[in-house]
Amino acid sequence: MYTILAYAIPAESHDIMHAALDERAKIMFCTGQENLFGELRGNEYDLVFLFIGNSKTDMELLEKVYKQIPHTPIILVSAEENPEVVVKALKSGAFDYLAYPVSASRFEVATSKAFENKALRHEIAYLRHKQDIVYHFNDVIAFSPGMNQVLKSLEKFAKTDSTILITGATGTGKSFLSGTVHYNSPRKQKPFIKINCANIPENLLESELFGHEKGAFTSAEKLRIGRFEQASGGTLFLDEIGEISLGLQTKLLRVLEEKCFERVGGNKTIYADVRVIAATNKDLPDQIAKGKFREDLYYRINVLPIRLPDLRERRQCLLPLAQYFLNKYATSLSSDVRGFTD
Repeated sequence: MYTILAYAIPAESHDIMHAALDERAKIMFCTGQENLFGELRGNEYDLVFLFIGNSKTDMELLEKVYKQIPHTPIILVSAEENPEVVVKALKSGAFDYLAYPVSASRFEVATSKAFENKALRHEIAYLRHKQDIVYHFNDVIAFSPGMNQVLKSLEKFAKTDSTILITGATGTGKSFLSGTVHYNSPRKQKPFIKINCANIPENLLESELFGHEKGAFTSAEKLRIGRFEQASGGTLFLDEIGEISLGLQTKLLRVLEEKCFERVGGNKTIYADVRVIAATNKDLPDQIAKGKFREDLYYRINVLPIRLPDLRERRQCLLPLAQYFLNKYATSLSSDVRGFTD
């Protein structure tokens, strides 16, 4: 459920906001700037409503709030409909401007747009390259009995909200199948975020997963939103989870158990509703025996296990896969190559 902070909203509008938003969000009402900034320092909100009376002094308040929470949508509510004030508010960081009094439907529409925009910005920020995703299970190349059984299981798993652990050798399809699961799940309209734990240095991985506050370390020049926060409401794919250090495994275990964490250098507890899909090419029970992987974390991620068969176990898939990649790269290179010789 989303969280909303409503500052100085007239009391007669409280019931209207509750009627419009209670099904999808928890609303916290507050008055007084001291209380406002106390809430922003101590809690993480998905959306903030600010009621302004005096456009000059309250516009300064908007700028201060925006500076403190630049990644959170701010919607201004005011009885003043001067176009110049509206333009200035949008330039000063407001996501939207509502003329008071506000109807329940207007509150609902503005809130939906703010949440959708926030989710979209988060996804764009982290999807730095095009992902290879097959959106429908029927489109996955699977001609071997073993792979067909895998797809049947994943299709069932997609409808649940439990953590999935995908194991298998490198190149068997762990990454792209995680996307297929997400886009066939109840979370398909929410963000799908990938991270390869093996590709990021250990000292940066914590910040990448959980984000960091400005000044948390020497190069932390501004606040950064981590992958768990970006994936809120959606799915986070943790590839090569077997490469995570024991110290970070402890923090990851807490997130999976309690659905909350703190950014590096911060003390605000952030709640994130995230479905996790993990993958590894390592033998995690063997890693546990060697003291390299936490047993409690293994049981937490191994709720719905799936093993992808090696290519040598999927001989019926080899030629169709080869033809698929040939067509893909021939198209991208504008080549006229169409097939293979016997």
